[in-house]
Amino acid sequence: MQESNPKDINLKISSDDNIENLIKGNSFYIQFSKIQTEGIALEIVNATGNKVFQIQNLINQQAPQRITTSNLSTGIYFIKIYANKKIYVQRVFITNN
Repeated sequence: MQESNPKDINLKISSDDNIENLIKGNSFYIQFSKIQTEGIALEIVNATGNKVFQIQNLINQQAPQRITTSNLSTGIYFIKIYANKKIYVQRVFITNN
């Protein structure tokens, strides 16, 4: 699959405090648009490339969707959205503080 710019689907990831690309605790909101395909999938990959979370069949809507993960260690992660036969990757920082 071809990697594409997350801006192409207006990807926005935030926690309750609305700071983009910063996830606090074990849940966050994801928002996107301009996706034509069904079966939208999300993966969270840690800095060493290991998949630490996965969810299938996200809803194709512009309103924020709440995603709850297991507790992840503080650090940099990559959120991958599989849609439109492409992969959209966004770097985020996760903190448990």
